[in-house]
Amino acid sequence: MTIMEQLTDRQKQVMTQIVTGATQKQVARELQLSPNTIRNHLASARKATGCVSTIELAVKFYVETTQSNG
Repeated sequence: MTIMEQLTDRQKQVMTQIVTGATQKQVARELQLSPNTIRNHLASARKATGCVSTIELAVKFYVETTQSNG
């Protein structure tokens, strides 16, 4: 199962912002959510994908999205 298949639509929105270099606070502001909610989305995404860190998740997300687009 791919990373994209394991994430909710909101988690994908958060990860799209994260891989472009946005901070959690910036993502929260952009999506009009609290920073705690962003942290929860990231934690749930890590758990769903088996990633140990947000960096690992971001790299896998980036690779997968760039491979599917190009």
